[in-house]
Amino acid sequence: MRSRYEKLITLFTGRGRKQFIVLFSAVIVMGLIQILGVGSIIPFVSLLVNPELVERRSELKWFYEAGGFSDVESFIFVIGVGVLIVLVLGNAFSAFTIWLIAKFTWGNQVYLSSRLLQNYIQRPYEFFIGRNSSDISKNVLFESMQLTQGVLVPAINILAFGITGALIIGFLFWLNPLLTLITTCVFVISYLVIYLFIRRPLDRLGGVRLTANSERFRSVHEAFGSIKEVKILNREHSFVRRYEGAARVFGRTLISQQVLALLPRYVIETALFSMLMSVLLYMLYIDVQMENFLPMASAFAFAGYRLLPIMQRVFSAANALRFNSSVLDSLHSDMIGAADVGVQTEYRDDVNFRDEICVEGVSYQYPESVGLALKEIDLAIPRGSFVALVGETGSGKTTLADILLGLLAPKSGRLLVDGVELDGENMRAWRSKLGYVPQNIYLVDNSVAANIAFGIPEQDIDWMAVERAAKTANIHDFVADQLVDGYRTIVGERGVKLSGGQRQRIGIARALYHNPEVLILDEATNALDSVTEESVHLAMMQAAEEKTVLVIAHRFETIRNCDRIFVLDAGAVIASGTYTELFESSSKFRNLANNLSAG
Repeated sequence: MRSRYEKLITLFTGRGRKQFIVLFSAVIVMGLIQILGVGSIIPFVSLLVNPELVERRSELKWFYEAGGFSDVESFIFVIGVGVLIVLVLGNAFSAFTIWLIAKFTWGNQVYLSSRLLQNYIQRPYEFFIGRNSSDISKNVLFESMQLTQGVLVPAINILAFGITGALIIGFLFWLNPLLTLITTCVFVISYLVIYLFIRRPLDRLGGVRLTANSERFRSVHEAFGSIKEVKILNREHSFVRRYEGAARVFGRTLISQQVLALLPRYVIETALFSMLMSVLLYMLYIDVQMENFLPMASAFAFAGYRLLPIMQRVFSAANALRFNSSVLDSLHSDMIGAADVGVQTEYRDDVNFRDEICVEGVSYQYPESVGLALKEIDLAIPRGSFVALVGETGSGKTTLADILLGLLAPKSGRLLVDGVELDGENMRAWRSKLGYVPQNIYLVDNSVAANIAFGIPEQDIDWMAVERAAKTANIHDFVADQLVDGYRTIVGERGVKLSGGQRQRIGIARALYHNPEVLILDEATNALDSVTEESVHLAMMQAAEEKTVLVIAHRFETIRNCDRIFVLDAGAVIASGTYTELFESSSKFRNLANNLSAG
């Protein structure tokens, strides 16, 4: 339990810890008010049973005379009103404390989910190669909330209600040590035995819930991510059945956890009621004076009324904490494991691209992969040149492009720009000079302009830059003439309202929006028809007069005029030269050209 609290504490900022101190103070005050409420019952019940105590008890006599009361009935009435006021104020402050707890927990839920998203999004690109995107979405959107509801709230409840319960028990012990000791033993031993009995099932259920929830998110993510194939292949029922199976398991774990959490309440109520009846019968049997016994019994009965829900909440919180410990372990690992990954505010801006980009002895191996994806790559790309990477599928073209983009860090070798080695401190400066068009363009469910400016708030979009980039990508006429709202037209999720070629051209415009010095196109025109591809290619050649362009070739017609072509095979550069030189000297290139020039 201690280690879990330590894990929780490490997730908070200094501000969160200060808020916790305020909350802790409120909990102490709440406990003291509860004690005052329990203690005020004793004099009130004592006077009801025996009004003559006003004369026999010095403290009651002092209050009677100080208040100027003329009769005992008025004095008892005022004390009764005072007890009621104490109870009302106690309940009001308890409600205020619960509000503080809710504010603290949900405020931290926003913080934790935002921090989790930041830690994920700031991770190196390599991290995402081995992670399922639906799992990341699940952690940010759902498990962060589960961490709040199932770990943070229970942990605070254990602390808050545990302290309140301990203060009440301490007061009862002061009143009657023996009876308090017996009652406390019944409480604690009963809860402890039940908790020890169910803790292992809770651990197992928590792990099953986490796995089932991952499967729920994956099945939905994959179903809607491939909705065309699902429809064409009539796989709707298959995905629904897969989701239902995971959802049933998920639901069963929650039902089991809730039943296990409520089970002790009925056991304890039965035990306490039996004990209370036994004590009353015993007192009647030994003929104890009710004048002395009834006030004490009333105090203990009222304290029990207060303690039972407190103990139940502590027990339920302990169960929830146990049940959701796997969530805490998982998210704590992701958040603290990335503690060194933060949003940098200062960077080295020592990258000035005037001469050439050099790749020196670069090798790369993907995580959990046996062989090298790149092997001792050496090449140079002069500024202003138009170069291409060609090779069969799996030859390392895209991996090399990712190295040049700074997405992947070489396992050995160096990437240099004008002799300056690129590293974590100046990589952001390098990326600011790049424009990139991937094979598959991802469009957000927003306007054409928002997709071209990508990630920039609408009020900050440079509309002249949007139009310039769109014209270069040969998409401006379509947007201006055929879309009702022009650049403000919503394209739908993943650009579903557009054709593949139109999506591709918006992706090209996105890469050109910032007017980059280097343009990297990973088979970026493969979704275009021949006429459009040629049009875009010519426009890009015009735009590239002052740029450096690297193309991963899909159709060889587009690279005939390249300044230099690098041929990759099995992760190594096996030849380089112009199109004509390679066609004459490299059989590998010649075979690729013959096979792909028509495709």
